[in-house]
Order: sequence, then C-alpha cells, then structure tokens
Amino acid sequence: MNKSYVLPTFLTAVMCLFLSNLSNASEWIASEDAQSCDMTCGAQNSTPVISGIFAPNGNPFYVCRGDVNETEGGGRAGYNLRPDLSSACTVGFNQMEVAVEPFDCLCDEKPVPIIKIVDIASAPTPPSGSKLACMIGPNSPTPDDRATSCPVIQYGELTFWFFSFNNNDFAVNVVGYDASNNMVSQKRYDGGRYIWAVTVDESNQEVITYNQHGDTVRIPWNDFYLSLSDFRD
Repeated sequence: MNKSYVLPTFLTAVMCLFLSNLSNASEWIASEDAQSCDMTCGAQNSTPVISGIFAPNGNPFYVCRGDVNETEGGGRAGYNLRPDLSSACTVGFNQMEVAVEPFDCLCDEKPVPIIKIVDIASAPTPPSGSKLACMIGPNSPTPDDRATSCPVIQYGELTFWFFSFNNNDFAVNVVGYDASNNMVSQKRYDGGRYIWAVTVDESNQEVITYNQHGDTVRIPWNDFYLSLSDFRD
C-alpha cells in the first residue's frame, strides 16, 4: 500500500527543472527487490543522480520515478532516501507524497580515467610529506634517472598526480587537484614508489601505476569517482 506524507507544493516544479538539465549519459534503471538507488545504479557500474542532501542525516536525495496508479501511465519523478525511504520512490500526488514501488532509479555513467603526460614544470605543489618523483623506467635512480614529465590521470574536472613520500616509503600518494591546482583529495596506496608509467585496466576498472623495481599499485576507478563526487558536492 502506498504511504502518504505532506508534500511541499514546489516539489514537482523543482524536479521538472532538475530533470531538464540532465546529461545524455543518464538512464533509468529498474530497482530490483526494492533496492535503494545507490545499490541499483552501482550494480550497473553507474552512479545515482543526486538532487540534493537531506540535512537531518546528511544522506543524498537520489532521483527516481514511479507510477502512482495504473491509469496514469508514465512515471512521476521523485526521490529515494536512505535509510527509511530507500525501498520506494517518494513522489508527489494529490497534494501529498506517496511511496511508490516498483520504481526506477536515474543513473549516470561514471567517467573513464584518461592518462595524460604532463611536463613537471606545471606540477602543483605536493602535500606536506610528499615529493614528485617521476622516473624514466623501473631501474631508478640509475640507470633510469628522473623524467622531465609525469603521467597523470584526468577524471572529470579533476587531475590526479602520483607522488612519493619524503621518507621513501614504498607507497604512492594519489592527490587530486581542481583546474586551479587547489588540492581537493589525497589517499595513500602501499606497494610501490617512484612512478614511471600508468595504465588503465578497463576490464577490472583499475588504474595501475608502475614503480621502482617492477612494483605495481592498483587503484580502483571508484576511488577517483568518490573524490570527484566529494568535490562536486
């Protein structure tokens, strides 16, 4: 049975305006077993479209749609909200909010990491405790000396640089910067230092760094996505 709640009168107009500005990469995906939209989209390697944040618990409003009755047809846009309203799409109907199930979730394709080779002269300032150490091969510091350029990852509107640590730990500090070279994220990954190459593994959805002595570090694409999502919020 549908549940009813008080509906702000501007909800429908706001949702229509929001939906009119979506990218072509967005698609509706049916929720199976009344799963929340983050679970539904994640199962398809996409991310739920977010219209805002519910201040009392800090959780996002996921955009969804559902049919209020059989004669109406189409799908009314609404929201899916964790934890209490995650098993339905709450839509506006007859001056109230109605929890509808089954429902669809609006999902966006995740960006694909893009490798770029950048001159070290344009490198941003490393965070405290880190240094830029890009090499020309795995046998550093000799015979493979320092390189004059570095591989970076472009992900959405962020650029991620791969730094080593001043204490020479076998680890990579992956740091995200915006277009103005403001640092917006950083995360340590153990397993190698002194980067010389980067590849993108589409099958496993990982970025792989190639480091000194033949070491490699694997970084899930989703980690880049989480940094981008935090930046956009």
